Amino acid sequence: MNENIKTIGDKPPLIVDKESNLLGSNKKPVVSVTEKLNMEADRCATKESMESQAHRGFRQSERETSENNNEKGALGGGRGVVNRQAKPVKNLTLNNRTRVVEIMKNDALKDPATDPDAARARLLVDQVDRKLVKQTVMTSVYGVTYVGAREQIRRRLKERGVIADDIQLFGASCYAAKVTLTALGEMFEAARSIMNWLGDCAKVIACENEPVRWTTPLGLPVVQPYRKLGRHLIKTSLQVLTLQRETDKVMVKRQRTAFSPNFVHSLDGSHMMMTAVACKRQNLNFAGVHDSYWTHACDVDTMNKILREKFVELYDTPILENLLESFEKSFPALHFPPLPERGDFDLKDVLESPYFFN
Repeated sequence: MNENIKTIGDKPPLIVDKESNLLGSNKKPVVSVTEKLNMEADRCATKESMESQAHRGFRQSERETSENNNEKGALGGGRGVVNRQAKPVKNLTLNNRTRVVEIMKNDALKDPATDPDAARARLLVDQVDRKLVKQTVMTSVYGVTYVGAREQIRRRLKERGVIADDIQLFGASCYAAKVTLTALGEMFEAARSIMNWLGDCAKVIACENEPVRWTTPLGLPVVQPYRKLGRHLIKTSLQVLTLQRETDKVMVKRQRTAFSPNFVHSLDGSHMMMTAVACKRQNLNFAGVHDSYWTHACDVDTMNKILREKFVELYDTPILENLLESFEKSFPALHFPPLPERGDFDLKDVLESPYFFN
């Protein structure tokens, strides 16, 4: 038993202040364990209540301050440590959110009697923040569809509980998804045109009941395996088993929607392999997952230089032109849409970009 606790008969144990006994002082009273626990519980409850009230009172302003600081940091105007990898993401989401709010404010000025989007805009204009549009913005580069964007936004709105009626929630989600995708299309018109071109080429091929196939810049052949599933019945003496297996018919829609992200992933993989080989030649340890590259801290600056050089080397080749040429050779009887117009961005600017791949 702890030497500071003494039991007297059948009474509750007493906590004796050891220091008081040694000094022969009676100033500190002997307190029972039960009383001490009750006092501690009351003190904690009071403190928790005060903290809860303070938290409720300042939660909104704290969140706004934190978000503003993050955005300032992303633009280079904030203080403290800023995650460099998140900077482009925050700027991208911030710009899209601003454009979404602008569109909704304009729609809110319309007459709800003639335009149903006016009522939805008035309902949602104060709900648009970074979290609401972030997932749709980040998945747009992988070809997120309208249905996918609608479900992403619907889940965010449902989490907040601001719209209780399911029908109203569905309508608001449809409207918010439409506005978000419209804003993305306005901001990234060139990127969207490339994605649409890839999808159109895939549709031309898939409509001939052929899977989309291409060769990466490193020479790796890729074939999209999306085919319709059929049923195969196996009858036994006890039962009938139904098995699913692929048929000879390709899934046209899946071939089209999957080609853009799959093609981009194959380019990401090529960039990673080129970077890994170059790091090996310079005796750098390298590890990576998709677009996250790792090495020892002392070699990060060297790897940063290598991956930028390999990125420029990869995309300095006529990737889309080579892809179209391979399609035309494989399917000479088919007519493919013309290549999207090339922009005037100087690819070598990537070499001096501090936030390109940090």
